[in-house]
Amino acid sequence: MQRWTVTRPQAAFQPSRWIDGLAVTPDEATATDEDLTMNASCEMPRYECHKIVWALKIAGIVGDQHGGVYFQPAEEGYDKVPMSPEYVAKHKPEVGGYYVVYADGYKSFSPAAAFESGYTRV
Repeated sequence: MQRWTVTRPQAAFQPSRWIDGLAVTPDEATATDEDLTMNASCEMPRYECHKIVWALKIAGIVGDQHGGVYFQPAEEGYDKVPMSPEYVAKHKPEVGGYYVVYADGYKSFSPAAAFESGYTRV
């Protein structure tokens, strides 16, 4: 299993990937009990999501001859949806995941498992 350790970038440092501007390298797997307590005397506070969002499942991603990138929603009745180069670079959307728009207009991508375990259609 793989876990990610956050480090500050240095000149010779070659990160495996970047998350929110921080360089991360693979370690083991997902959060352990130690990660949740952060070596403190108690577990970190837990939060439950209660947001209402708009979302479409991504059935396919296509580009056009002019450099535009679009996704085709899995839901019937929707035309392809354009994605800005900035959105694609930041969120790296994948087929099967969800294009998510929050109430304040912020657009994001959520992997299917995370989205489907955290949201119920209203």
